[in-house]
Amino acid sequence: MSPDQQLATEAEEASDWSDRDILTALMCAGADLDEPRHVLHYTYFLSEGAAYRAAADMSAAGWYVEVAGPEGGEDDWLVLGQHLSVVLTQESVRDARAFFDAVAEKYVGDYEGWEASV
Repeated sequence: MSPDQQLATEAEEASDWSDRDILTALMCAGADLDEPRHVLHYTYFLSEGAAYRAAADMSAAGWYVEVAGPEGGEDDWLVLGQHLSVVLTQESVRDARAFFDAVAEKYVGDYEGWEASV
C-alpha cells in the first residue's frame, strides 16, 4: 500500500469512528435511531462561486441547501446541506460523508462534519 493509500485508509477509519461517536452520543441522549430526524452537513468554500456550484450539486442530489456568506471576520462561505427526515445508520452516514467530501474536494472546499436532532 502506498503512503497516499495508507493516509486515505486512516482518514476513512477516523471518520468512521467519529461518525460512530456521534451516533452513540445521539443514542445516549435518548434518540431512537430507527426514527427519522433532521440532519445537517457543513461544508465551507473560499468563494461565492464555488459555494453556489457546490450547492447546486447538493440540491441535484436531493439535499435541501442553504448558502451563507462570510460573517464575523471569516473568509469562508458556508453551504449547509440538510435532510429533514433521515433514518441514521452507519452506512447512510458514511455515504453522506463520502458525498459531501467529494463535493468539497471538487470545489476546493472543506467538509467539516455533520449533526442531527435528537
